Amino acid sequence: CFAEYFRIFPAAERQEKCAYGDSACFVKVANEIMARAREGYPELGLPVFDPLKIAQMNVEQLNGPVNIKINMQNIVCKGLSGVRFSRIDGFVKDFDKAKMELKFVYPRLELYGPYKLQGQILILPVNGNGLTNMTFTGNDVTMRILTKKVEKDGKFYLQVAKSKHDFETSR
Repeated sequence: CFAEYFRIFPAAERQEKCAYGDSACFVKVANEIMARAREGYPELGLPVFDPLKIAQMNVEQLNGPVNIKINMQNIVCKGLSGVRFSRIDGFVKDFDKAKMELKFVYPRLELYGPYKLQGQILILPVNGNGLTNMTFTGNDVTMRILTKKVEKDGKFYLQVAKSKHDFETSR
């Protein structure tokens, strides 16, 4: 499996490889990869992902005085090349049902595309749809991921089974 990968992407042999559970190494390598988001990393088979096109995204805030659900489709996300990881935990050898946690910051993230919104602010109902243009600055993110192992063509892959993102933004 790895030998075939290196034959197709020879530069992958030169990319630092991390031992399972080596959080500091994963942080270093992830930051190196994210810095190349605008031009991609063809040596590793990674396409350009800044901007990133997202087919569908749902955002829910269901507690407190603001209860809203936003459904967005065909979103364009800009700013991922600015992401800097500070912690990556949970990359273990047996990645079936692994629990991972990633902490990162990004200075600016922009989302563009159509949306539908339903909810309530205090006692007032809110509904709407249209084109969104969201800009977030000064963002701290904690992402928790539950993985599962899937088999395809005799090879095993990691798939995200469930994820939760906690955001703190200055704007």
